[in-house]
Parts: sequence; C-alpha cells; structure tokens
Amino acid sequence: MLSDCDEVIDLLKTKKRKVDTMEDKLITKKHHVAVDAVLNVVPLTDQDVLNLMPAKGDQYPHFTQALFKNHIPDMVQTREAMEEVCETLVSNDHSNGGMFSVSGKGSMFESFVDKTVLGSGGRVTVSQQGQMNQTRSSDSYDSATQTLYDAKFYYTKVPLGTNNNQHDDYVRILQKGYTGDGGEKISKVCYVFPGKRQAELNTHLKTKVGGGKEVQVAYVSKGTNPQLKYV
Repeated sequence: MLSDCDEVIDLLKTKKRKVDTMEDKLITKKHHVAVDAVLNVVPLTDQDVLNLMPAKGDQYPHFTQALFKNHIPDMVQTREAMEEVCETLVSNDHSNGGMFSVSGKGSMFESFVDKTVLGSGGRVTVSQQGQMNQTRSSDSYDSATQTLYDAKFYYTKVPLGTNNNQHDDYVRILQKGYTGDGGEKISKVCYVFPGKRQAELNTHLKTKVGGGKEVQVAYVSKGTNPQLKYV
C-alpha cells in the first residue's frame, strides 16, 4: 500500500514518469498533507496507480483525476464513507485558500453520485444559447426520466447566483426546451446533496416550471445501496 505522496512520486520515478509538476503541487504547495491523510482512509496500491494513469505526459493532473474521480468513488460505497473522505481532505488542506480540497471533494462526490447512486448515467452538455450565462454540463443523466443531475457537496445554503447563475440557466433550459448536445431531452434538473439536513437547507432551489418540468432537490440515503431521497 502507498501511504503518502512521497511513495507515489518514488513509484512514478522508477517508471520514468514526468513528476516535476507533482513535486511542485504536492510538496512545494503543500497539497501532499491533504492527500496523505486521504491515503490513510482509502487504500491505494502500486498497481492502482499504474492502472489508472497513462505512461506518458505530466502525471499530476492524471494523478488527481485518477484519485478523486475514479479510484476513491470506486472504492467508497456508502454516503458515510464518502463524507469521511471529503471531510478528511478538507480538514487537512493547508494549501493557499483551500481550493485544492474544494475541487477534490466536488469531484469525488460527483463521481460517487454518478457511479454508485445512479449507476453511471453519463454526462450531458447543453451548449450556451438564448439568455443562458454559459454552457452547462451535468454530473449525471437519466434518459428514462429525462433528468439532469447536479451533485453539490455543500453543508450550507447555496446562493441562487452560485456558479455564474447556474440555477437560472437550468430554469431556462427547462422553460425553453433546450436539449443536450447529443439530442438528450431534459424534463427535470435535480440537485443532489450529501445528506437530508443539507438538502433541506436548499429547498429554495426547487422550482416548478410547468408541464411537469421542475428543478428538484434530493439527498443520498445512508447505508449500503445508497439511493436518492427527495425533499
């Protein structure tokens, strides 16, 4: 098992991988403290690293994506375990502004919701059009219910203007009948939070658009086989 970032970097060096950026980000900029803490919660083996990362190119972005978007969501199968990993990452993040953990916890929770809770529905992109503020990409999608999912690892109330007025864009997508770039129809948008308390703090996001279209708010249930619960 790899217990810290030094061991990950040493492993990659033995394989002649490019680790300059990894050493800068993980060691110089202190991201390693948070990653080391996470590696004590979720096991990572030499083979995991080699299987998840390509043999060429700058290894740092591949490592963080492999860890946060692939390995941890595949290893962690309950909401409680996912929350523990996210909280470990945040509490040990001593980087400038704590932005490393903000991005990391978001990636982990998004992938966990898509893979473990929803069964890998895939992403849908709706290109900017009309009065939309920007192009929007979902964290998951269910073609049977035509639902676009947006996972939010927030413990606080999400302002309506978050992410360049994302909520307004979702309402516009529903009102105007905009489809995904692959022709995917969208009848519902569902914000997914880690727990019931967090979802109840964000019921202001719920919006009825008409014609059965709406913005919903849900959370992930506890225990094995986690499911969505709506508020």
